[in-house]
Amino acid sequence: MSNYKKFFRMIAPLVLVALCNMALAAQDIQDAVCGVLEAIYTPLLMIGASLVLLMITYAGVRYVYSADDPGGRKQAKSMIVNAIIGGILLMIAVALSDLATNNIAAYCPNM
Repeated sequence: MSNYKKFFRMIAPLVLVALCNMALAAQDIQDAVCGVLEAIYTPLLMIGASLVLLMITYAGVRYVYSADDPGGRKQAKSMIVNAIIGGILLMIAVALSDLATNNIAAYCPNM
């Protein structure tokens, strides 16, 4: 089993318990939904942005260290392009969620 699967199997129950506790502590369903949205949105945004920066950095280092290998340079360029596309998609997702949040803001004052 890969380390990622072990990590997610370890973290998933903790996240579910935290989300359930937030939902149970809420006074009504509206607070529960808003709490879950707030708890999911910010960490996922931070993780996504961090992954984009790490991939660009890793690919840049790989590009520099594969100066003699044209295949390695090509693969590193491809990784950089894919990371930039991922970052653009992340920004589009943030913009769309902000548009949706503006519509939800009347119901979720803390968002």
